[in-house]
Amino acid sequence: MAAATTTADAGTAPVVVDDSHIDTASNSAKLEKLLQNRTDAHTLQEQNILKSSSIAPALQAAQAELEKHRLEDKLEGSFERRPDREDLIRRGIIKDDAHLAPALQAKAAELERAQLGDKLAGSLGARPEREELVKKGILKESEE
Repeated sequence: MAAATTTADAGTAPVVVDDSHIDTASNSAKLEKLLQNRTDAHTLQEQNILKSSSIAPALQAAQAELEKHRLEDKLEGSFERRPDREDLIRRGIIKDDAHLAPALQAKAAELERAQLGDKLAGSLGARPEREELVKKGILKESEE
C-alpha cells in the first residue's frame, strides 16, 4: 500500500498518513481468530455484562431506569416501615449502650456476662445441701 494523502481543514496543509506498515491480511486473520474465540451472548447475559431483554435496544435504557426507580421506591417503603431504635430497645433486639463508645460495647457486654456468671456461681455455692433442707422441713425425705 502506498502513502495516502488526506486534506485537512481549509487553510491548513494536507496531512500525509503512511499506511505501508499495515498488513491487512494479518489483521483480518487476527480479527477472525478473536471473533471465533469471543464469549457467546448467553454467557455474557449470565455474567450481567449483556442485558437479556426482549425489547428493542432503544427502549432498554428506559427499562433499566424504570427498574431502578421501582427498586428505589421499594427500599424507601422498607425504610419507612422499619421500627425505630426505641422500639428495638424495648423489644430487646438491640441494647441501649448509647453511653458507651462502640469500641467498648462488646467488652462491656462480656464484663456484664462474667459478673452474672460469678453471681450465679456464688448463689449456687451458698445454696444449702439437700439434707439440711430435709432437717428444716422444706423437703420431704424420699426413698431412693
